Amino acid sequence: METITSRQNALVRTFRALAARRGRRLLLEGPHLVDDALAVGVRVEIAAFSTRVLERRAGERGTELRRLADRLERARARVVSVSDPVMAAMSPAEAPSGVVAIAAHEPPAVEAALNGAPPGGPALVLLVADVQDPGNLGAMIRAAEAAGATGVIACGGSADPYGWKALRGAMGSAIRLPVAGRPATRD
Repeated sequence: METITSRQNALVRTFRALAARRGRRLLLEGPHLVDDALAVGVRVEIAAFSTRVLERRAGERGTELRRLADRLERARARVVSVSDPVMAAMSPAEAPSGVVAIAAHEPPAVEAALNGAPPGGPALVLLVADVQDPGNLGAMIRAAEAAGATGVIACGGSADPYGWKALRGAMGSAIRLPVAGRPATRD
């Protein structure tokens, strides 16, 4: 596993830039979100783990992250370990979880959100308009999945449903459920 110790590393800049803009790549902050992405077949390109957390011999959290790093390597993701200051620079979260990743993602079209019902079953689509707070949008997506929705459409002036704050608020629901929003820009 490669180790990065400089906050000036180009990879650190890549993570920071992704946190600030829309695109066809997801910034996943936290082990549960990275694990959920792997579980549904999202291709994780690169993941950075806190060296301090990975090196813990005792304790469930260190073991959990070590297993996740091993799964990512088996899935052919680039896995790096980083110092705590570098993790703080890479993660947009105020209190980084110890893992942050970038994954490839093609946002679904509105039709996918509308046609997400099982064969012969009814569609239940949540339409949200002008929800500007990404955390609130994420919570709505999470609630929609819990209620059995087959898709979500975010329109108007809504936040990016695939921005890191919305993804974190959705707790994996946004990658398990078809969520359509404004067209993303290329990065």
